[in-house]
Amino acid sequence: MEMEFSKDDLIEAKRQIDSTLHKLRETIKTLESKENVERYKFTNHTGKKAGKSL
Repeated sequence: MEMEFSKDDLIEAKRQIDSTLHKLRETIKTLESKENVERYKFTNHTGKKAGKSL
């Protein structure tokens, strides 16, 4: 099954991916700045992993 996307579709998809990556990076910064970093270790690891996969 082949899918075709318009240039506008691809531009919008890139914009949304960039936005998601920005939010993940900001979340990671916030979690790493917390006093009790160990408490957020799983969430922080998951966020970093998600960012790499995108």
